[in-house]
Amino acid sequence: VMSDLRTAQHEFGKSHNTVAEAWNALGLVRVHMQRDAQAAKMCHEEALRIYASNEEHVQTAITLNDLGYCHEQLGEHSQALERYEEALKILSNLKLDESHPRMISTLRAVCRVRRE
Repeated sequence: VMSDLRTAQHEFGKSHNTVAEAWNALGLVRVHMQRDAQAAKMCHEEALRIYASNEEHVQTAITLNDLGYCHEQLGEHSQALERYEEALKILSNLKLDESHPRMISTLRAVCRVRRE
């Protein structure tokens, strides 16, 4: 994944959506396979910066969910809830129905964190 990230940065520049995709992929590897939520958080924050600056709303919401999960794993529940609620707001503004898989996932995350 690191070589994909370097290649994308070289080929497209550091603010291209392809680079953000690579950052997100690296973040997912870090949190789910390497169990390093702190490193994953940094990866997702970089992807979020790129997607937000490029006004990629769906990808921004997805990345906010990933970032929220990292905060959850780190025991940072208030930050996790903030990220999930930001994602929910974006998805709602995009007029996604509550039965849409992205909405379901985000609503479940909000409920899960509120219970903790």
